[in-house]
Amino acid sequence: MSGDAGPVHPSGFREQNSAKLLDSKEPLNQRDPAPVETSQPTMRTVLTSFGILVASGVLASVAWADDPASVAGSYEVSYEEVSNNCDDVGMNLARGVIKLEARAKDRLVVNIERMPLMSGSVSKAGKFKAASKIDRTSIKGLDGKFSSAGRVDDGVLQMVFIAEYYVDKKPLCTQSWNVSGLRSDAAK
Repeated sequence: MSGDAGPVHPSGFREQNSAKLLDSKEPLNQRDPAPVETSQPTMRTVLTSFGILVASGVLASVAWADDPASVAGSYEVSYEEVSNNCDDVGMNLARGVIKLEARAKDRLVVNIERMPLMSGSVSKAGKFKAASKIDRTSIKGLDGKFSSAGRVDDGVLQMVFIAEYYVDKKPLCTQSWNVSGLRSDAAK
């Protein structure tokens, strides 16, 4: 750095003597640049603003799906057994009613007749998952843990229901079903 260029300006650029600039034989592109004030946004500002707008638009468009009320309702369903490794125990499910009940901001309860309540959450696009704690069942001597995961699209419920059975807190066997049905008011 040359000592004749002058003191450093608070912006970080050197203050230059205008007389020296006029007398200089150097081409203009080799001189110390002067600070440029611009009112036009930089590419970084434009891209950052665009990213924020896109993200807020996406969040606004899917925010309704996180609402448990969007899946809440009573559904008339049919069960199709997928797997069963239980011998002489377990349940036979064919048809029934499942109630999805909204509780809090993103929480819901899955209520299946004669089963412990399963609590869980609703995520994007109407997807949900819920589970119960290990508790007594209506089958003598067996405890059970029940879980469900699925989605609701246009009043149609599709989910997997799993029953895990325990004896003296040790796993015994598991049953699972594909469950599908219509919202009760849509079924009529």
